[in-house]
Amino acid sequence: MHPDVHMVFPNPPNGSPSVSAADYQGEFRSFMLEHGGRGSLEEWHASLGSDIKSSMIRERDAAHIVEVLTMKPYEGGWRMLLIWKPTRMNSAASNELLKTLEEPLPQTLILLVDDTDEGLLPTIKSRVQTLALRNIVPSAKSAAAGQGELLVGWLRLLFKLKMKDLAAQVDRMAALNREQQKQFLQYAASVMRECFLNTAAGLPCDLGSGDAKFDAQFPQMITNNNIEAIESAFDEALMATDRNAYAKITLMELSFRLSKALKKR
Repeated sequence: MHPDVHMVFPNPPNGSPSVSAADYQGEFRSFMLEHGGRGSLEEWHASLGSDIKSSMIRERDAAHIVEVLTMKPYEGGWRMLLIWKPTRMNSAASNELLKTLEEPLPQTLILLVDDTDEGLLPTIKSRVQTLALRNIVPSAKSAAAGQGELLVGWLRLLFKLKMKDLAAQVDRMAALNREQQKQFLQYAASVMRECFLNTAAGLPCDLGSGDAKFDAQFPQMITNNNIEAIESAFDEALMATDRNAYAKITLMELSFRLSKALKKR
């Protein structure tokens, strides 16, 4: 069962008071697929040929959110609302959403995604939980790209936890130098986020394992039930690595935590 996914984002008015994000759903999905979920606000408006200054999330967008969230989910399960660039909400839209953010309906996940919280109204900040995610800089991702086989081999072992095989895999990971370990963990964390976005919003996720069945099935293991625990586990492992903790202990503990989280999907 897939969650209902609704997306709201800055959109140009195009001279009409009735235009909203609902009129740009197809364009926005295509844009995100093209950019792997990482497109910028500037790139979004360049794709539309519109003026970024006039682009906002307005009151009619907020009203549409309230309306769709009161509808019964299409498959009767969870629904997810993605608000992209909430710092571009005007005050009227922010005020319209206060009650929805404070008391979301059952089985409703609301994600506000932005690269900063500057400009977000304090009344909005006080009603949400902030989760800061590390960005993967191109150099780090390129350096870690060759470690994809190592990552996939590790992920496969997290389900059955055969200690002899897992210990051998941890030894291989711990044999990387400190900087390579950090790059590997950042790369692995970014793959987990891509898997979550694939499950939640249908965005592309390519594990590159060479096993089509595994590549199709593993992203479904990362859901709103375990993504926070997974992110926390990677954050703590990265902090331990920064502090020169013993790599084998750090990586083995991370393995146990991820294995436990994956079983809570």
